[in-house]
Amino acid sequence: MRRVGILMLDGAFTAGVGAITDMLALANRFVRRQYADREDRGVTVEVRLLSVTGAPCRTAEGRRLEVDGALADRQAYDLIYVAAFDVADEAALEGLADAHAPVCAWLKALHAGGTAIAVAGAAVLLAAEAGLLDGKRIAAPWWLEGPLKQRRPAVTVEPGLAVSSEGDILCAAGLAADAELAIRLIERLLSPNVADWVSKLTLVKRAGAEPLPWNLLPPEPLCHDPAIERARHWLQERFAEKPRMPDLAEFLEISERTLARRFEKSLGMTPLAYLQALRVTVAKGMLTRSDQKIERIAYLVGYADPKFFKRVFRTQTGLTPSAFRRQMRAANQAASAPRT
Repeated sequence: MRRVGILMLDGAFTAGVGAITDMLALANRFVRRQYADREDRGVTVEVRLLSVTGAPCRTAEGRRLEVDGALADRQAYDLIYVAAFDVADEAALEGLADAHAPVCAWLKALHAGGTAIAVAGAAVLLAAEAGLLDGKRIAAPWWLEGPLKQRRPAVTVEPGLAVSSEGDILCAAGLAADAELAIRLIERLLSPNVADWVSKLTLVKRAGAEPLPWNLLPPEPLCHDPAIERARHWLQERFAEKPRMPDLAEFLEISERTLARRFEKSLGMTPLAYLQALRVTVAKGMLTRSDQKIERIAYLVGYADPKFFKRVFRTQTGLTPSAFRRQMRAANQAASAPRT
């Protein structure tokens, strides 16, 4: 299990906190549904809300928000996210680091112990004062660029950048970037595959990631059918299980024969063929972005027999899984090579 602490200082904006907690909840649901009987784990990411003292936090709109713990709690975290908070004026900004010196020291100590740090909005300044951003090119609110340049000249703010990720430090420039940051956190804490699914479900683009051809869930409909759109979503949430077509037909309240006929008309394939195409699509992502063994990937996308998985994969792509992995890695290396 991964553990995330969300620190809310007085004046915290609840939008950012909600984006992180809600999207992590979606990620947990997806992992539980896909891999509950394949991975011996329950809730994959546990989230704890924190304040400096453990007392309720006063949000930007003046509400009291209960929390789960304080800075002094002896808890180990894989990641700490400090939510964006309201800064009244320039005078308050000037004294921000001094007012939150204990928070800066806490972040520095946690980071030294191996905890990843994510900050948003005004909290970027606190991470900078903790010395965590020196030598890095970061995302930050436009109004922090001047103060950061004056107080921490070793920090470079990239104008217009919504989210930055260097090593184990992530920064978000403002409230609109928190959803993108959440996708990055899911990718880091869980996997790119889970991040892709949450991105698709929420329509939040993964920051800095362009969709690759294999990342598009197949295929484009030949004609629109609301029932088949629901069927696709049902299968996408269960592809690693053993989804039964009678259960899908019952979910849609139609017969299996009608399901097959409408699937063929809308997508040009049977429900089983769609399921196999979906599994191969997800396997392509795992092959490209992980070093997991092919047998393991076959198991995770729903195939108990690796040989059958390899046969299906080759039929659909013209390549074995190993050859596909080599091809994608060669293409990525060529794309990232410096141009002369």
